[in-house]
Amino acid sequence: MFAFSLYCNFEEVYSNGETQQGILLMKKNNARYEYFDTNLFTIIYVNEKIFIVDNKDRSQVQLVENNNLLNYIMEIYNDYPNISDSYTKRDFQIKVEKGSKNFIKRLMVQSTKLNMSIFFINCESTILDNQLFNFNPFLEYVPN
Repeated sequence: MFAFSLYCNFEEVYSNGETQQGILLMKKNNARYEYFDTNLFTIIYVNEKIFIVDNKDRSQVQLVENNNLLNYIMEIYNDYPNISDSYTKRDFQIKVEKGSKNFIKRLMVQSTKLNMSIFFINCESTILDNQLFNFNPFLEYVPN
């Protein structure tokens, strides 16, 4: 378990050249992975469950399986400050590039269905309200 709250911007870069951006919020065993694109969604990890919230209609929420990439990102961050250089999680091979203070700078993800890099940009320790990890009501995150 990590004892800090973290805010990062992220950029996903796919093998076909497509990109997606958003923000990542992490606090204890909670996470919020929110795409900026209104046609996409926000992923909330709370109470060891994953919920998908539609970015166009925040009242549309779906519980999903826990065997996905966000689970593995949480596991990697829970290793902080002793993050390994690589992880194998189910069908994912994940390589880690560390930045300052051993924070993750980049995750290189490979599987049979997905090849991508996730860049974590401008990561900062910050104070986060627990309500940011709820979906009812869904609170917008406004950085300081």
